[in-house]
Amino acid sequence: MAMVSVGGKSNSRIVKWSETPVGTVYAGIYNGMRAGQFGPLADVHTEDEGDLALPAATVLHRKLSCVRTGAFVRIEYLGMQKSKTATYHDHDVQCDAADVLPEPSTQELKGSKRGA
Repeated sequence: MAMVSVGGKSNSRIVKWSETPVGTVYAGIYNGMRAGQFGPLADVHTEDEGDLALPAATVLHRKLSCVRTGAFVRIEYLGMQKSKTATYHDHDVQCDAADVLPEPSTQELKGSKRGA
């Protein structure tokens, strides 16, 4: 069972995506999300760098919401991407198939009475 810190301040190093080279990989134990001063942070404990806090804006937050807390995760920084309406930091997130959770929208639909 993975142990995670709760409450109080964290000693994690906060990663700055603007200073991170494309192709950088952070691999370790995903310890969940927490609120940061400027938005959500994903806590990952890596073998090489220790505890890291990864800024989890919309795209990374959505992808990690499908990963079980305590799972080994591999997050590769893909750099800035452009959509029709925005520019954003993109990531490839991988974990063991047994650690994949349903997307939050899928979970909400299962409990829905729509169409009944």
